[in-house]
Amino acid sequence: MTANKRIVWTRADDGGVSITIPAIGSRMVGEISLKDGVATILTEERKVAAVMNDAGNIVEEEKIVHDPIRNVQFNPPVRLRNALAKIGLQSTWTPEKMLKVDVVYTETESDFLARVQAKAVPADATNVHICDDTDIPERDEFRNALRQTNAAPPVIDMPEARILKTDIIRTERNKRLSDEDISYTKADEAGDSDEKVVIAAKKQKLRDLPATIQLALEDISTTKALGSFEPPWPS
Repeated sequence: MTANKRIVWTRADDGGVSITIPAIGSRMVGEISLKDGVATILTEERKVAAVMNDAGNIVEEEKIVHDPIRNVQFNPPVRLRNALAKIGLQSTWTPEKMLKVDVVYTETESDFLARVQAKAVPADATNVHICDDTDIPERDEFRNALRQTNAAPPVIDMPEARILKTDIIRTERNKRLSDEDISYTKADEAGDSDEKVVIAAKKQKLRDLPATIQLALEDISTTKALGSFEPPWPS
């Protein structure tokens, strides 16, 4: 099913992986029809919707209610989203909406994906292939650690993921250093030498933190565990 397909490719500039999600509503259609019984349901829904306008005023149903178009043929073909709008289902594609219609496409799924690929994927991309969404690891905070080998589905490169995790921790570390700078200034203004010593030691631990956690990160072998890892923040 096209909705589950992804076009995956390796970028030439940094070796990272990009994923193109085909817009299902762009597939070309030659004919669309409402399934049996759907037209009646849509008519009843429109009658209910016609009771009030946006201002909350009662309006006359006869002026805005009409039977939906049951079948439309297109020559030349149009995009699926335009066909849905023409038949009265609005243009946004949803799986639920497709249960209400019968569609005659003028391009095969392979031709559609090839057309998207030709438009979206740069000429210098490598390892270009089509796979199912379920073949791709979760795209969370380690999205930029995806790597490919030839035409195999992408995987999370753990060394790259550890670098990303270190960067995330470093960002938080910098915020905490800024807070400690303020605390140090206040202690200095108050002439509290003991507090300044404590804060200075804490700041040094914060500076060292990205380096001191590397052994712990090396022991982590899954992205789930890596994502939940919390460093020993100095208190």
